[in-house]
Amino acid sequence: MRQVLGRRIQAPAHLFGQWSGPAEKLLQAMQQKLGATRHYSPSQQTFYEDLLLKKSDLLQAAYALRPDKVIGTNAYRVSKVTSSELVLDRYPASWHTQARVEQVRILRGSTNDVMWAYLLGGDIDASHATTPPDVAHQIQRLNPRVKLFHLPDFADFGFVFNFRKPPLQDRAFRQALARMLDRDRLRMVGSYYSLTSDDQQLPLMQSDADQWVSPDLKADLLSYAYDPEAANQQLIAAGYQRNAKSQWLTPDGQPISLEIAVIAGYSDWVLASEAVAAELTHLGIPTQVRTYDAALYHQLLRQGSFDMAAAFGFEYRQLMHPGVSLDRLFSQGGYLGLAAGLPSRMKGPNGKAVTLQQQVETVVGSADPQAVKKSAETLLWLANHELPFLSIYEKRISVFALEGERVKGWPAPNDPIWSLSSTSIDTVYAYLLSSGQLQPGEPS
Repeated sequence: MRQVLGRRIQAPAHLFGQWSGPAEKLLQAMQQKLGATRHYSPSQQTFYEDLLLKKSDLLQAAYALRPDKVIGTNAYRVSKVTSSELVLDRYPASWHTQARVEQVRILRGSTNDVMWAYLLGGDIDASHATTPPDVAHQIQRLNPRVKLFHLPDFADFGFVFNFRKPPLQDRAFRQALARMLDRDRLRMVGSYYSLTSDDQQLPLMQSDADQWVSPDLKADLLSYAYDPEAANQQLIAAGYQRNAKSQWLTPDGQPISLEIAVIAGYSDWVLASEAVAAELTHLGIPTQVRTYDAALYHQLLRQGSFDMAAAFGFEYRQLMHPGVSLDRLFSQGGYLGLAAGLPSRMKGPNGKAVTLQQQVETVVGSADPQAVKKSAETLLWLANHELPFLSIYEKRISVFALEGERVKGWPAPNDPIWSLSSTSIDTVYAYLLSSGQLQPGEPS
């Protein structure tokens, strides 16, 4: 049923089991009629569209179920929901008999600033808000019981370039812009405890790069090390020029200015974006930052109504494999590729045009390791040379844990349980509570 509906559903069979049989039949019909390919004949396409309608009917029927109370059989059940908090009470009939903390309150924290206020006041026991070092020190000074852990977030932060708009549609301009920016300084401004992105700008975790970058590919990659003078020379060679005020002009003499879009309230994103704008303005490209509400922001990216936009780049949270990241960047419906406005075909390492969707499907779906590696290297080469996304830092999250006030038993920094943060730091919290590792604390 999960595969057919396209959702990760875990629910009581006595309530949702009525749709399991029909869903399995749809799945079997799809496998028998369509197979593994995504390229359908006209008759298969008609069958597939009919299947989607049946799937939609199943979804609507499942969504129509509205029990009086929130259903759950895990360690905790929802007992109260307000605009400011969600309250969970321990469920005595759960098979998680080790759970000892009687109640969990989840406070609403839409921005980092709100979470800092909670931490400074000692009002919460755990948070992973991105925090500058001075605020982190202040939190621990006011609350000596607070522990601070730095964990990989399995994603990087940077900026997607809009290929639809000049001069960002010019590869030489994008490459020069990347060399203008001091990514190490930007990392310290936006997310101090994170890891500065490397010079090759590949959509890979740096610890995973050796698995996917062959010596031949490595030798063919461009470096985007911080070098403003080299950037200036590249712009001049591409026909760009400066006016009397040292502002850069396009080859046809038009003044260049840029705007960076960013989500309001994402303090680390905003700080990094403002630092980028300041550097580019200083180097002759006047740049300003505009913030947007989160809901409007994603629509903005889908429509391509921006110059540069702050975003997460590679994505290792779902799978420890670059396929998800390459899909985000190069597939037809990929979040970053769609925002950048990438064409469906681009010239690859050998100068021949490659179909991006076909390469992505090989990486994520082929059972042939050599084919996967070859297609991955093609896409990595494109990410490096075409530069649709400029990574600034590989994000690390700062987890604050208050020991002993309401709960006690937080793991040591080197405890393997923290590796669960790859799925979500909330998964770690849930395990610690349901397993009984977190016990009721001893208020000071």
